[in-house]
Amino acid sequence: MRAVIIKDWQWLLLFMLGGCFTFVLMAGEIGYDSTFVFPDTRYVRFFLPVWWPLALGLGICAAISDEVQGTLDYLRHRPLTLFRIHSVKVLACCFIISSWLVLPLLLLALFGTRTYTADYFGLGLDKVLHGTLMFAFFAIAYFSGNFCGNWLLRLLLAVALTVPLVLFNDAQFSYWHNPAPDPWAVAAMHIVLALALLHGSWLSIKSGRDPDLPLPDRALWPAAIAALAFVWGGDMVLRECVQWQRGMLRYPRLAKTEAGEYRLTTSVWNPGKSKREYFFVDAEHRVVGEASDFKQINVEDKSSRR
Repeated sequence: MRAVIIKDWQWLLLFMLGGCFTFVLMAGEIGYDSTFVFPDTRYVRFFLPVWWPLALGLGICAAISDEVQGTLDYLRHRPLTLFRIHSVKVLACCFIISSWLVLPLLLLALFGTRTYTADYFGLGLDKVLHGTLMFAFFAIAYFSGNFCGNWLLRLLLAVALTVPLVLFNDAQFSYWHNPAPDPWAVAAMHIVLALALLHGSWLSIKSGRDPDLPLPDRALWPAAIAALAFVWGGDMVLRECVQWQRGMLRYPRLAKTEAGEYRLTTSVWNPGKSKREYFFVDAEHRVVGEASDFKQINVEDKSSRR
Protein backbone atom coordinates (compact mmCIF):
# COMPACT_ATOMS: atom_id res chain seq x y z
CA MET A 1 0.00 0.00 0.00
CA ARG A 2 2.80 2.39 0.87
CA ALA A 3 4.47 1.82 -2.50
CA VAL A 4 1.25 2.74 -4.34
CA ILE A 5 0.84 5.99 -2.40
CA ILE A 6 4.53 6.96 -2.67
CA LYS A 7 4.64 6.69 -6.45
CA ASP A 8 1.48 8.78 -6.89
CA TRP A 9 1.69 11.27 -4.04
CA GLN A 10 2.60 14.25 -6.26
CA TRP A 11 -0.48 14.29 -8.46
CA LEU A 12 -2.77 13.09 -5.65
CA LEU A 13 -1.66 15.99 -3.45
CA LEU A 14 -1.99 18.41 -6.36
CA PHE A 15 -5.57 17.36 -7.03
CA MET A 16 -6.50 17.44 -3.35
CA LEU A 17 -5.10 20.91 -2.62
CA GLY A 18 -6.18 22.42 -5.94
CA GLY A 19 -9.72 21.10 -5.68
CA CYS A 20 -10.13 22.11 -2.03
CA PHE A 21 -8.82 25.60 -2.75
CA THR A 22 -11.18 26.02 -5.71
CA PHE A 23 -14.25 24.75 -3.88
CA VAL A 24 -13.57 26.77 -0.74
CA LEU A 25 -13.45 29.95 -2.84
CA MET A 26 -16.66 28.97 -4.65
CA ALA A 27 -18.44 28.16 -1.37
CA GLY A 28 -17.45 31.58 -0.05
CA GLU A 29 -18.88 33.15 -3.19
CA ILE A 30 -22.23 31.40 -2.67
CA GLY A 31 -22.36 32.45 0.96
CA TYR A 32 -23.37 31.03 4.30
CA ASP A 33 -27.09 31.82 4.10
CA SER A 34 -27.65 30.34 0.65
CA THR A 35 -25.88 27.16 1.73
CA PHE A 36 -27.19 26.42 5.23
CA VAL A 37 -30.29 28.60 5.68
CA PHE A 38 -32.32 28.90 2.49
CA PRO A 39 -33.35 25.74 0.58
CA ASP A 40 -31.89 26.87 -2.73
CA THR A 41 -30.34 24.73 -5.49
CA ARG A 42 -28.10 27.60 -6.63
CA TYR A 43 -25.22 25.96 -4.76
CA VAL A 44 -25.46 22.85 -6.94
CA ARG A 45 -25.92 24.79 -10.18
CA PHE A 46 -22.89 26.92 -9.33
CA PHE A 47 -20.66 23.93 -8.55
CA LEU A 48 -21.82 21.55 -11.30
CA PRO A 49 -19.63 22.98 -14.13
CA VAL A 50 -16.55 22.46 -11.92
CA TRP A 51 -17.49 19.22 -10.17
CA TRP A 52 -17.50 16.99 -13.21
CA PRO A 53 -14.31 18.22 -15.01
CA LEU A 54 -12.24 17.86 -11.84
CA ALA A 55 -13.63 14.41 -11.12
CA LEU A 56 -12.97 13.34 -14.70
CA GLY A 57 -9.42 14.65 -14.50
CA LEU A 58 -8.81 12.75 -11.27
CA GLY A 59 -10.15 9.54 -12.80
CA ILE A 60 -8.06 9.93 -15.94
CA CYS A 61 -4.88 10.46 -13.94
CA ALA A 62 -5.65 7.46 -11.74
CA ALA A 63 -6.27 5.25 -14.78
CA ILE A 64 -3.28 6.16 -16.94
CA SER A 65 -0.69 7.27 -14.38
CA ASP A 66 1.08 3.89 -14.33
CA GLU A 67 1.23 3.71 -18.13
CA VAL A 68 2.45 7.29 -18.51
CA GLN A 69 5.01 7.13 -15.69
CA GLY A 70 6.14 3.59 -16.53
CA THR A 71 5.67 2.39 -12.94
CA LEU A 72 3.95 -0.91 -13.69
CA ASP A 73 7.24 -2.84 -13.42
CA TYR A 74 8.00 -0.97 -10.19
CA LEU A 75 4.77 -2.29 -8.67
CA ARG A 76 5.18 -5.81 -10.04
CA HIS A 77 8.47 -6.18 -8.18
CA ARG A 78 6.67 -5.52 -4.90
CA PRO A 79 4.52 -8.07 -3.05
CA LEU A 80 1.35 -6.34 -4.24
CA THR A 81 -1.59 -7.93 -6.01
CA LEU A 82 -3.42 -6.18 -8.82
CA PHE A 83 -6.49 -5.89 -6.60
CA ARG A 84 -4.46 -4.18 -3.88
CA ILE A 85 -3.05 -1.68 -6.38
CA HIS A 86 -6.51 -1.02 -7.80
CA SER A 87 -8.28 -0.71 -4.44
CA VAL A 88 -5.67 1.57 -2.83
CA LYS A 89 -5.72 3.93 -5.78
CA VAL A 90 -9.53 4.06 -5.84
CA LEU A 91 -9.76 4.63 -2.08
CA ALA A 92 -7.20 7.43 -2.25
CA CYS A 93 -9.17 9.17 -5.01
CA CYS A 94 -12.46 8.70 -3.12
CA PHE A 95 -10.84 10.30 -0.08
CA ILE A 96 -9.84 13.30 -2.23
CA ILE A 97 -13.38 13.66 -3.60
CA SER A 98 -14.79 13.45 -0.06
CA SER A 99 -12.46 16.27 1.01
CA TRP A 100 -13.74 18.36 -1.90
CA LEU A 101 -17.30 17.87 -0.68
CA VAL A 102 -16.89 18.26 3.08
CA LEU A 103 -14.08 20.79 3.58
CA PRO A 104 -15.77 23.80 1.87
CA LEU A 105 -18.98 23.23 3.86
CA LEU A 106 -17.03 22.76 7.08
CA LEU A 107 -15.06 25.99 6.67
CA LEU A 108 -18.19 27.87 5.62
CA ALA A 109 -20.00 26.64 8.74
CA LEU A 110 -17.09 27.64 11.01
CA PHE A 111 -16.33 31.07 9.58
CA GLY A 112 -19.56 32.14 7.86
CA THR A 113 -21.78 34.92 9.13
CA ARG A 114 -24.66 33.67 11.27
CA THR A 115 -27.47 36.06 10.41
CA TYR A 116 -30.10 33.31 10.47
CA THR A 117 -30.53 29.93 12.12
CA ALA A 118 -28.68 27.37 10.04
CA ASP A 119 -29.74 23.86 9.11
CA TYR A 120 -26.35 22.18 8.97
CA PHE A 121 -27.62 18.63 8.82
CA GLY A 122 -30.46 19.26 6.37
CA LEU A 123 -29.23 21.71 3.77
CA GLY A 124 -25.55 20.92 4.31
CA LEU A 125 -26.19 17.21 3.84
CA ASP A 126 -28.20 17.94 0.68
CA LYS A 127 -25.16 19.58 -0.90
CA VAL A 128 -22.98 16.59 -0.03
CA LEU A 129 -25.54 14.16 -1.46
CA HIS A 130 -25.82 16.07 -4.73
CA GLY A 131 -22.03 16.26 -4.89
CA THR A 132 -21.79 12.47 -5.05
CA LEU A 133 -22.01 12.88 -8.80
CA MET A 134 -18.24 13.43 -8.64
CA PHE A 135 -17.84 9.77 -7.66
CA ALA A 136 -19.80 8.81 -10.78
CA PHE A 137 -17.67 10.99 -13.06
CA PHE A 138 -14.49 9.69 -11.45
CA ALA A 139 -15.67 6.13 -12.07
CA ILE A 140 -16.49 6.94 -15.71
CA ALA A 141 -12.99 8.26 -16.36
CA TYR A 142 -11.31 5.45 -14.43
CA PHE A 143 -13.37 2.81 -16.24
CA SER A 144 -12.72 4.32 -19.66
CA GLY A 145 -9.01 4.67 -18.99
CA ASN A 146 -8.70 1.00 -18.03
CA PHE A 147 -10.94 -0.32 -20.78
CA CYS A 148 -9.56 -2.99 -23.10
CA GLY A 149 -8.90 -1.12 -26.33
CA ASN A 150 -6.95 1.64 -27.96
CA TRP A 151 -6.95 5.25 -26.83
CA LEU A 152 -9.56 6.35 -29.38
CA LEU A 153 -12.02 3.71 -28.14
CA ARG A 154 -11.39 4.79 -24.54
CA LEU A 155 -12.00 8.42 -25.44
CA LEU A 156 -15.25 7.65 -27.28
CA LEU A 157 -16.42 5.53 -24.36
CA ALA A 158 -15.69 8.33 -21.87
CA VAL A 159 -17.59 10.86 -23.99
CA ALA A 160 -20.54 8.50 -24.48
CA LEU A 161 -20.87 7.97 -20.73
CA THR A 162 -20.11 11.54 -19.64
CA VAL A 163 -22.49 13.50 -21.87
CA PRO A 164 -25.75 11.85 -20.67
CA LEU A 165 -24.81 12.29 -17.01
CA VAL A 166 -23.85 15.95 -17.53
CA LEU A 167 -27.10 16.68 -19.37
CA PHE A 168 -29.15 14.82 -16.78
CA ASN A 169 -27.68 16.67 -13.80
CA ASP A 170 -27.80 20.02 -15.58
CA ALA A 171 -31.47 19.50 -16.40
CA GLN A 172 -32.29 18.37 -12.86
CA PHE A 173 -31.37 21.78 -11.48
CA SER A 174 -32.59 23.99 -14.31
CA TYR A 175 -35.19 26.66 -13.63
CA TRP A 176 -38.12 24.70 -15.04
CA HIS A 177 -37.55 21.44 -13.16
CA ASN A 178 -40.03 21.51 -10.28
CA PRO A 179 -39.90 20.04 -7.72
CA ALA A 180 -36.19 19.74 -7.09
CA PRO A 181 -34.87 16.17 -7.23
CA ASP A 182 -34.66 14.15 -4.03
CA PRO A 183 -31.01 14.30 -2.90
CA TRP A 184 -31.08 10.76 -1.49
CA ALA A 185 -32.34 9.34 -4.79
CA VAL A 186 -29.72 11.34 -6.71
CA ALA A 187 -26.95 10.12 -4.40
CA ALA A 188 -28.11 6.49 -4.68
CA MET A 189 -28.10 6.72 -8.47
CA HIS A 190 -24.60 8.17 -8.54
CA ILE A 191 -23.18 5.64 -6.06
CA VAL A 192 -24.71 2.65 -7.87
CA LEU A 193 -23.33 3.87 -11.19
CA ALA A 194 -19.90 4.46 -9.66
CA LEU A 195 -19.78 1.00 -8.06
CA ALA A 196 -20.79 -0.70 -11.30
CA LEU A 197 -18.14 1.14 -13.32
CA LEU A 198 -15.44 0.57 -10.70
CA HIS A 199 -16.24 -3.14 -10.77
CA GLY A 200 -15.96 -3.02 -14.54
CA SER A 201 -12.61 -1.30 -14.14
CA TRP A 202 -11.38 -4.12 -11.93
CA LEU A 203 -12.51 -6.69 -14.51
CA SER A 204 -10.60 -4.79 -17.20
CA ILE A 205 -7.48 -4.58 -15.05
CA LYS A 206 -7.65 -8.27 -14.09
CA SER A 207 -8.20 -9.74 -17.55
CA GLY A 208 -7.61 -6.93 -20.01
CA ARG A 209 -3.86 -6.87 -19.56
CA ASP A 210 -3.40 -10.61 -20.03
CA PRO A 211 -1.99 -11.04 -23.57
CA ASP A 212 -2.70 -14.78 -23.45
CA LEU A 213 -6.45 -14.17 -23.49
CA PRO A 214 -8.21 -13.23 -26.75
CA LEU A 215 -9.69 -9.75 -26.93
CA PRO A 216 -13.37 -10.88 -26.81
CA ASP A 217 -12.72 -12.72 -23.54
CA ARG A 218 -10.88 -9.73 -22.08
CA ALA A 219 -13.52 -7.19 -23.06
CA LEU A 220 -16.71 -9.22 -22.56
CA TRP A 221 -17.77 -8.15 -19.06
CA PRO A 222 -16.39 -4.58 -19.26
CA ALA A 223 -18.18 -4.11 -22.58
CA ALA A 224 -21.42 -5.44 -21.08
CA ILE A 225 -21.17 -2.97 -18.18
CA ALA A 226 -20.38 -0.14 -20.62
CA ALA A 227 -23.39 -1.08 -22.77
CA LEU A 228 -25.72 -1.10 -19.75
CA ALA A 229 -24.37 2.26 -18.58
CA PHE A 230 -24.77 3.69 -22.09
CA VAL A 231 -28.37 2.47 -22.38
CA TRP A 232 -29.11 3.88 -18.94
CA GLY A 233 -27.58 7.22 -19.91
CA GLY A 234 -29.57 7.37 -23.14
CA ASP A 235 -32.76 6.65 -21.23
CA MET A 236 -31.97 9.50 -18.82
CA VAL A 237 -31.43 11.93 -21.69
CA LEU A 238 -34.67 10.92 -23.40
CA ARG A 239 -36.62 11.32 -20.18
CA GLU A 240 -35.13 14.74 -19.56
CA CYS A 241 -35.88 15.81 -23.14
CA VAL A 242 -39.53 14.88 -22.64
CA GLN A 243 -39.57 16.69 -19.30
CA TRP A 244 -37.91 19.70 -20.89
CA GLN A 245 -40.53 19.83 -23.63
CA ARG A 246 -43.34 19.59 -21.11
CA GLY A 247 -41.76 22.26 -18.97
CA MET A 248 -41.37 24.63 -21.90
CA LEU A 249 -44.99 24.12 -22.89
CA ARG A 250 -46.19 24.73 -19.33
CA TYR A 251 -44.06 27.82 -18.86
CA PRO A 252 -46.26 30.95 -19.02
CA ARG A 253 -46.29 33.01 -22.20
CA LEU A 254 -47.60 36.44 -23.01
CA ALA A 255 -51.00 36.39 -24.71
CA LYS A 256 -53.15 39.14 -26.19
CA THR A 257 -56.92 38.89 -25.81
CA GLU A 258 -59.62 40.34 -28.07
CA ALA A 259 -60.07 43.18 -25.58
CA GLY A 260 -56.46 44.18 -26.14
CA GLU A 261 -55.25 43.04 -22.74
CA TYR A 262 -51.98 41.24 -22.27
CA ARG A 263 -52.15 38.29 -19.91
CA LEU A 264 -49.88 35.43 -18.92
CA THR A 265 -51.18 32.06 -20.07
CA THR A 266 -50.18 28.48 -19.64
CA SER A 267 -51.40 25.40 -21.47
CA VAL A 268 -52.20 21.85 -20.34
CA TRP A 269 -52.90 18.90 -22.60
CA ASN A 270 -56.33 17.35 -21.96
CA PRO A 271 -56.23 13.73 -23.16
CA GLY A 272 -60.02 13.35 -22.78
CA LYS A 273 -60.73 16.16 -25.22
CA SER A 274 -57.56 15.55 -27.26
CA LYS A 275 -56.69 19.21 -27.24
CA ARG A 276 -54.59 21.72 -25.36
CA GLU A 277 -56.44 23.95 -22.88
CA TYR A 278 -55.27 27.44 -21.92
CA PHE A 279 -55.41 29.11 -18.51
CA PHE A 280 -54.56 32.55 -17.20
CA VAL A 281 -51.87 32.68 -14.51
CA ASP A 282 -50.56 35.39 -12.23
CA ALA A 283 -47.00 36.59 -11.68
CA GLU A 284 -46.35 33.55 -9.45
CA HIS A 285 -47.57 31.21 -12.22
CA ARG A 286 -50.71 30.26 -10.26
CA VAL A 287 -53.82 29.54 -12.33
CA VAL A 288 -56.38 32.36 -11.90
CA GLY A 289 -58.95 31.38 -14.52
CA GLU A 290 -59.69 29.59 -17.75
CA ALA A 291 -58.89 31.25 -21.04
CA SER A 292 -61.29 29.18 -23.11
CA ASP A 293 -63.92 31.96 -23.14
CA PHE A 294 -61.70 34.12 -25.30
CA LYS A 295 -61.93 33.56 -29.00
CA GLN A 296 -58.44 34.69 -29.84
CA ILE A 297 -55.28 34.21 -27.88
CA ASN A 298 -52.23 35.35 -29.70
CA VAL A 299 -49.58 33.34 -27.88
CA GLU A 300 -46.45 35.28 -28.73
CA ASP A 301 -43.23 34.06 -27.20
CA LYS A 302 -42.28 37.26 -25.36
CA SER A 303 -41.90 35.67 -21.96
CA SER A 304 -39.03 36.13 -19.57
CA ARG A 305 -37.46 32.78 -20.48
CA ARG A 306 -36.16 34.40 -23.66
